[in-house]
Amino acid sequence: MKRTAELIELRAKQVEVYLTASRIVRAIDQRVNEGLAAQGLDITSAQVNVLVVLVQARKPLAAAELARLMALSEVTVGRLVRTLADHGWVTREPVPGDARALGIVPTQRTYDEFPRFLEIVNQLSEEGWRAISEAEVDVTLDTHRRVWRNLSAEHRRFTG
Repeated sequence: MKRTAELIELRAKQVEVYLTASRIVRAIDQRVNEGLAAQGLDITSAQVNVLVVLVQARKPLAAAELARLMALSEVTVGRLVRTLADHGWVTREPVPGDARALGIVPTQRTYDEFPRFLEIVNQLSEEGWRAISEAEVDVTLDTHRRVWRNLSAEHRRFTG
């Protein structure tokens, strides 16, 4: 396939989107970590992400399912969960209907502190999305979901 000027320009824009998305994620992680530390919380942005997924699930999740939902390796999730358990943020409980499986569940501490996490994230949202309309947010969300579906499908094709 011959590269036309239009295709080269399109690829440059696509790469810029990836790089910008990466910068945004790093900035959010850094700012969330700073906010958590300022609040005296013994937790990181990555660990809060685990808790958000668990709270949204409203049921115990096996580590493998948590890893799939977060698009992380089971080893990484295992480390995050171990640290969270050591600090009283999660526990492991038997999964109903499967005597061998243990599900990861948020503790009461997580629910008690959750409003503080939301406060930090809401402040970042107000700053980051300033002067961007809800319609623009919807388009951005839809586009990101489509890119994620495309990449997830490709990943499954090569590794599944």
